Amino acid sequence: MYVKESLDQIVYRRFMTGFYACSYHPGEILDPAELAERYCVSRTPVVQALKQLAHEKIIAVQANGRFFIPVPTEATLQGVCRTRIIFEQEAIGLLAESRDSAVIHSLRQIADSCYQEMATVNNLESVKRDMDFHRTLVASSGNSCLQELYETVLNRYISIKYVLRDQYRSQKAGAQRHIDIVKAIEAGEGELAKELLSSHISAAMETMMQMICALPQQ
Repeated sequence: MYVKESLDQIVYRRFMTGFYACSYHPGEILDPAELAERYCVSRTPVVQALKQLAHEKIIAVQANGRFFIPVPTEATLQGVCRTRIIFEQEAIGLLAESRDSAVIHSLRQIADSCYQEMATVNNLESVKRDMDFHRTLVASSGNSCLQELYETVLNRYISIKYVLRDQYRSQKAGAQRHIDIVKAIEAGEGELAKELLSSHISAAMETMMQMICALPQQ
């Protein structure tokens, strides 16, 4: 059954798209009035969306009640990446157990599509495709609870990655790792797929750690 999105949800989604577009920077104060004007809505849904984002620790709140983009820390990044690995490895395990050929084939098609787009295009949609593969991987497990919790974790990751610096660069290597993970699942090598997944996320984490260390001291 189709459920119409509320204005709160629409603003929330648009705000997350802003991260992909590298629209925010660490420590930036978020003005609800300015955001309401940008999204052509009243201030109320903007405030509600910001409260939800703060509840999910994607943004933060000062003592005076003002919302802001937190400055990423190594500890926060490590926690988010390690949680992603746990969730995605669990999804791989469930998918490897089910051996649902239709689901695995669909995931392979998405991985191939990601490669074709991410290897040749360097824009907003190409970086979204990277995250879409991981969402699809977790969704393919068939565990709706896992998928719901994972979405918040992935959004925290996105909110860290895309405030560090311009992330619009070649995604070819990452897209190839997506294909390698699916190939391992297809071959029934669940443990190998988990290892590839862990290495994939850990490599991204190490790169982002270097960026965090290079941030100006607040």
